Amino acid sequence: MSKSLKLMLRVTAAFMLIALVIAWQADVFTEKIQPGVTERRGVNLDGHEVTFVESLSLPQKRDLLGTLRSRNQVHIAPRLTGRIDDLLIEAGDSVQSGDVLVRLESDGLEAGIAQAEAAADAAQAGLRGAEETLARIEAGFKSNVASEIRLIEAKQLRDTAQARFDQAKEALRQARIQAGYATIRSPITGIVIDTLLEEGDLALPGQPLVIMFDPNRVEAEISVPSSQASHFKVGAEFTLTIEAIGIRTTGTVRTLVPRADTATRSVLARLELDAPQGSLPGMFVRLELHAEERPVLALPASAIGSVRQLDFVWFVAGDDTLRRRFVRPGRFLGEDRVEILSGLSAGDRVLARWSHHTGHSGVPVDARDDTESDIP
Repeated sequence: MSKSLKLMLRVTAAFMLIALVIAWQADVFTEKIQPGVTERRGVNLDGHEVTFVESLSLPQKRDLLGTLRSRNQVHIAPRLTGRIDDLLIEAGDSVQSGDVLVRLESDGLEAGIAQAEAAADAAQAGLRGAEETLARIEAGFKSNVASEIRLIEAKQLRDTAQARFDQAKEALRQARIQAGYATIRSPITGIVIDTLLEEGDLALPGQPLVIMFDPNRVEAEISVPSSQASHFKVGAEFTLTIEAIGIRTTGTVRTLVPRADTATRSVLARLELDAPQGSLPGMFVRLELHAEERPVLALPASAIGSVRQLDFVWFVAGDDTLRRRFVRPGRFLGEDRVEILSGLSAGDRVLARWSHHTGHSGVPVDARDDTESDIP
């Protein structure tokens, strides 16, 4: 036999050995036992504390996830182009309505106001001169010194001067309005979520500079399965938990969007709430939904043991002997109670405390023994 063939056989044998070890550790060669199977082997019941499988009627509980959002979130943008001269706020600041948030460079705007003021002053002076001339000619016309033609011409000059002055005043007003746009004020009393530009950046009309929200007008948006939508009537109250700050509060259904999401088969519910301090738009919210009650089997957690990832109880048979029974536990119900999904029925008797070794007169029953099984 060639060396290469011998080497190949050794490698193959090594891989087969490793595969067998992995399969043995994964209990591949162990018989799979379904919940409710009881071992035939048993021992007498002698002085052990016995408990009964309870049937409880508990409401179904389901957690729905959502997001906090502000009903009054504002994106503040400039009305003119200019570089940011002063940025007076930062994320997290509380501001009042009318507070200055940002100042843009306004040198050119101030120069425009000065020019408009000079033009308005000149137009006003021209109007005063035209009015004085008209008054003089009107007096001469009454004393037959001035002709009617000169009076008409004087009135026309006065009207032209008035129009120029009106235009100059409007130009000055517009220049002052434009300069006012360089000072950006808060339109609401609220909290700054974010500032999107820095000092020295060029601000453009319509490009948001600051995002703010009103903390007194916050709501939760919850995605509700269509099957549960009937619980979300307007005015219904639910307990909400804001996970990020660990605070529970009450939310009241404000509206249910009358359109289902075809992908998730859900509808959107909006709930009003008194936002706790520290809550911000975008935080996750958990809603506790309690639906109709259903029967649940329950046992003390101490009655359940586990060996090789299988869960057992010591089942008390009708002849008061102990038999190890496989069960499938569910959720923890509080007060040291665990839900039993399968393996037992209401009223069954089991030992209140599980152990690997439970016996009578020194007779051990070891959960690791190989035993036959049946379904009682």
